[in-house]
Amino acid sequence: MVEVEALNGTWRRFLLDTGWNPAWMEYSFQREGIDDMLRKGDIEFLYVSHEHMDHFWGLPITVKYRPNIKVMVSNRYYPEGRAMVQKSGHKGELVELEPGKIHKLFPGCPPSPLIFPFLFEYRENTGSFSMLKTKDWLQ
Repeated sequence: MVEVEALNGTWRRFLLDTGWNPAWMEYSFQREGIDDMLRKGDIEFLYVSHEHMDHFWGLPITVKYRPNIKVMVSNRYYPEGRAMVQKSGHKGELVELEPGKIHKLFPGCPPSPLIFPFLFEYRENTGSFSMLKTKDWLQ
């Protein structure tokens, strides 16, 4: 989970990836209280950095606690990856982001995309997040 103090002083929470092993993620979410935060809506969205199994195969556990959570993924997902999202029980908004562009997750916070080849034919990764305090990014 990423917890950020936004530029206006409010706190924002989102999940960056959701792990690879459902049993481990279940245990981890319960241990850290993320299950309750998801149930209460204290976590705004799930941002999946890339399509490798160790980053999003725990999705069924995330949606177990909040089926309608907004999920953000690359629009370059393979059909198998898209099918996994559908089969997970996700009922919320699925936002497909175009690689090579910087997207505003919330005012002042864009991911910084890195595009390069990965093993298993993967094409991109989201490397980092930044807080930007500029006129264009504050809205």
